Amino acid sequence: MDRNSIIGLLLIGLIMVVFTFISTPDEKTAEKLRQEKLKQAEAAKTPVKKPATVIFQADTTAKSLTDSAQNIALAQQFGGFAGAAQGTDESFSIENDLIKASIRSKGGFVEKVILKNYKSSQSRGSKPLVLFEADSTEFAIQIPLQTQLISTSDLYFLPSAGKSVTAGPGDSASFSIKAMAGNGKYLEFIYGLKGGSYLMDMDIHFQGLEQTINVTASSLPVHWSMTPPGQEKNLENERNNSTIYYKNDEEVDHADAISPEKVTLEAPVKWLGMKQQFFTSTIIAEESFENAAEIETKSVTGTTHTKRLTANFKIPFKAGSDQDIDLKFYFGPNHFPTLKAAGYDLQKQIPLGWGIFGWVNKIIVIPVFNFFGAYNLNYGLVILLLTLVIKTILFPFQFRSYLSQAKMRVLKPEIDELNKEYEKEDAMKKQQATMALYKKAGVNPLGGCVPLLFQLPILLALFNFFPNAIELRQESFLWAEDLSTW
Repeated sequence: MDRNSIIGLLLIGLIMVVFTFISTPDEKTAEKLRQEKLKQAEAAKTPVKKPATVIFQADTTAKSLTDSAQNIALAQQFGGFAGAAQGTDESFSIENDLIKASIRSKGGFVEKVILKNYKSSQSRGSKPLVLFEADSTEFAIQIPLQTQLISTSDLYFLPSAGKSVTAGPGDSASFSIKAMAGNGKYLEFIYGLKGGSYLMDMDIHFQGLEQTINVTASSLPVHWSMTPPGQEKNLENERNNSTIYYKNDEEVDHADAISPEKVTLEAPVKWLGMKQQFFTSTIIAEESFENAAEIETKSVTGTTHTKRLTANFKIPFKAGSDQDIDLKFYFGPNHFPTLKAAGYDLQKQIPLGWGIFGWVNKIIVIPVFNFFGAYNLNYGLVILLLTLVIKTILFPFQFRSYLSQAKMRVLKPEIDELNKEYEKEDAMKKQQATMALYKKAGVNPLGGCVPLLFQLPILLALFNFFPNAIELRQESFLWAEDLSTW
């Protein structure tokens, strides 16, 4: 170890000795420190007194100011309907022997429909069929005020009397709810049902709102969307049969049922139908909805719902006077006689086939099917009887076809001889000789084909009819649990 290292170590040791000597307290200081520690220990044992709780009186003035500010904000947003922008969200009901509809106080729209005579296939027929419910439907009418546009979906409607009404057989019932605008002014929805009908009336009444509604308004925009719950065992097949149908002045048409589609309808529309495989929800105008209505279909995932169906359209409206707007809804089955009895060409929502195939179903297949079905036979037997009737109708054509084919088989050796004889001759001579043989034997070479042309429309008509026959839904026969899925 060199000299510098030794000197460094001695200096470090000296510093440590001096620091220890300086930092060691004297006797008085040590005693003082001990006393301080004892005081701290005693203080730790003594319970600390909590400060008294001060209770403050609620500031009613501040609350009043808050309520006043809220009222001002509601008045700015909803105008005369500010009072209707607050309320209790509850449900009311109107029903008959076929359907039960729930009406929501917030928005005043039909939020749920139950079809009493049908069961859901997805619950194995143990639960009543719910056509749609609150979490799968939206319906809102835009009301043009003087300076803003408000939606009925934000307003609370109050019932005129009671919370439910029932229409008995042969009777009718109505249910009225109002969104108040103060001083005898209100917007009223009146729902009506008749016993034994799937049609529901909806009358929209404006009372005393001449100064509230914008006088330049000529229409009321409406938004209606639905994601119907699946009703059948085969959800994918049901999705492929769910779409939006509509009727304009000329024809009934629909959006693509397979691929998502958005369509703008240029012509005025009489009705719009949210159609599923076997059921439909349709809104019907008194005259027509304005042109440029938009319809859209969107695919959905999961195992509970079929498809997202949306329609945006406008109801003609004349501002500046008390008036009524009459609408109708059809909530029910895609049953051909029922839809036809309801009117408005609603039965055209059932795809029975194009042109002649549809006419065959309407004139022959459906009447015969309903005739046998009226005897309460098993629908498997009804299908067999229908097949026998059609076979009987087609028998003369089939017999001529079989007879023509038999004659052709008999003439085949002679035709082969003619082919050999005229093999090197002109084709025209061979054709003439062949036709002469046919004429001599009384055979029409097309006799086997023409009868098939008469059978083809009926066979294609049946191909369209059976998948859309709601009568077969949940009906079993032998090993088939549900004939509508076969």
